[in-house]
Amino acid sequence: MSAEFGPSVPFPHIGDNVTTCMRKGLEPSPAIYDPLGPVDPVKRDNLLQHLKPHEEIPHGEAHEDIEFYRILITPRPWPIKEYGWLVQNHISSYIRVLIQRSKQDPSPFWFKRVAFIDSWFLESWVHDYKEFEVKPEMVKFKGSGYEGLANGLIPTDI
Repeated sequence: MSAEFGPSVPFPHIGDNVTTCMRKGLEPSPAIYDPLGPVDPVKRDNLLQHLKPHEEIPHGEAHEDIEFYRILITPRPWPIKEYGWLVQNHISSYIRVLIQRSKQDPSPFWFKRVAFIDSWFLESWVHDYKEFEVKPEMVKFKGSGYEGLANGLIPTDI
């Protein structure tokens, strides 16, 4: 069995069309990516400045991206229920961070074939599939949010 894959998987996903969004001729970074490695102090300071306007918002009520970083950078004795664990919103936010990092040149990921599955998209897809089973003609891919996600057009902020 061959370990070769077909040319249909984009690396990394850029552009507005899944059939033409490949980067050709790029080599993956030889560096080993460590998501828990030391943080650049400038990036840390920028993050803290980004979070500062949201300090007065009660825990759990800020935007998901803000909550994600608040949970990660707050020292606490784990596990304690009042603090909570990372949930789907936090994982989705981190996936978005990884997508941004995958667009760096050189890429911090070891392999060219990295796929990021948006958990919100997957949850919606599973939910809508139940409707599709009942009445297939009512569920459309063309012109929907699914098409935008597949073509890299949404979300627009990453």
